[in-house]
Amino acid sequence: VWGDHVFVTSVEGPKKETYHTLCVNLSTGQVEWARDLANSTPIDNSLYVSRAAPTPVVDAQRVVVFFESGGCVAYSHSGEILWTRDLAKDYGPFIAEFGLGASPCQTDDRVYVLLEHDGPSHLVALDKQTGQTVWQVDRTPRRSWSSPAVLDVGGAPQIVVSSAGSIDGYSTETGELLWTYNQVGGNTGTTPIDCGDGKFLVGASA
Repeated sequence: VWGDHVFVTSVEGPKKETYHTLCVNLSTGQVEWARDLANSTPIDNSLYVSRAAPTPVVDAQRVVVFFESGGCVAYSHSGEILWTRDLAKDYGPFIAEFGLGASPCQTDDRVYVLLEHDGPSHLVALDKQTGQTVWQVDRTPRRSWSSPAVLDVGGAPQIVVSSAGSIDGYSTETGELLWTYNQVGGNTGTTPIDCGDGKFLVGASA
């Protein structure tokens, strides 16, 4: 949500052939614009595989959408395409029985995308202006659908990833792994929540 607009993504087709991004007026519910993106890796639609699971991020200039195919697009608030990336070409193919589910997170100048699946996995920082990769870090293959979050830790922003057995803190500027905590389990689907004072909450079963 930004101002009087809500940006929504969805998917259509028996093999999820088409991804949709819509701008909806918050006051009236009217669709102000809609844009389509072809799925570069169609896969059978089912109740057990994510559809348009990742939530977009938005700032004063743009909305950035990411889909499980690896398609990543930045639109202006009026629906103009600013840049587009196919992250599957650079970091795929994605081997994910139940699809990708992590939503991007952002700072003022970058958007961060977590690509976790059964194959080589990554945390990637993209420049908001151009869509180009600023840095990338490798992560061990794992099944997880939790989203990263930009949190204040020790007075500085960090990307905190709570995912399938570990909690990791990364530098927003360089991608350096600053710390890790691995005495946790069942944390495959929840985003860390900022509690203030440098503290955050993580959902897990152990």
